[in-house]
Amino acid sequence: MNKIDEILQNVEVEWRKLGEVCEIKRGKGLRKSDKKDSGVPAILYGELYTVYGDYINSIETYVDAKKVKSSVKIIKNNILLPISSTTKEAKIGKASVFKMDSALLGGDAVSLILNDDISPDYLMYYLNSNSFENKKMQCVYGTTIMHLNMGDLLKIKIPIPPLEIQEKIAKTLDKFTNYATELQTELQTELQLRTKQYEFYRDLLLSKEFLEKMCYKFSQEAAGGGATTNKNAR
Repeated sequence: MNKIDEILQNVEVEWRKLGEVCEIKRGKGLRKSDKKDSGVPAILYGELYTVYGDYINSIETYVDAKKVKSSVKIIKNNILLPISSTTKEAKIGKASVFKMDSALLGGDAVSLILNDDISPDYLMYYLNSNSFENKKMQCVYGTTIMHLNMGDLLKIKIPIPPLEIQEKIAKTLDKFTNYATELQTELQTELQLRTKQYEFYRDLLLSKEFLEKMCYKFSQEAAGGGATTNKNAR
């Protein structure tokens, strides 16, 4: 029996609508032009695609403190989703768990404020799963710019095991994620070393000095071995 089977053995799973396990807040009032080198930490919807992964443990963007009144505040363990996209490659609705104290959330993104019996890490993993992805894409409309219809999304039913089981599942998936990250780092390091090795020998074998040396060696060998004697010839 594997680890996942052990976790799920004899567990009752309740299926509830997403809208029944969280409250939703829409971000607003922040644009790229509002970015500053310092000030109040903020998250723009595009950064949820390009900057942040499953967990948000540091902030890349700051805005003027005057923006606080016109924007939406997010706090630790809120789940953030970008709800619009201009490219099909971007995974609209990709979930990230906010792990810092607080920040502001820009437009075209939403914050899910979860009930106490829901693990944010577990829900993040489920919202990013392939099974949920298929249902989520049925809530997307638009062509040039795609939008995620939150009203439809909140109607999707999700599996809710006991909180203890949710946390165990999340920790198990965290381990697999860490293994994959470590392996990717090792492979990237190996690739860099192999690339440097290739470049070293490429530059060596194609250098003027090496080619001239090899040409001289071949000409000497040809000259020394050009006159051969056939002992059977009479």
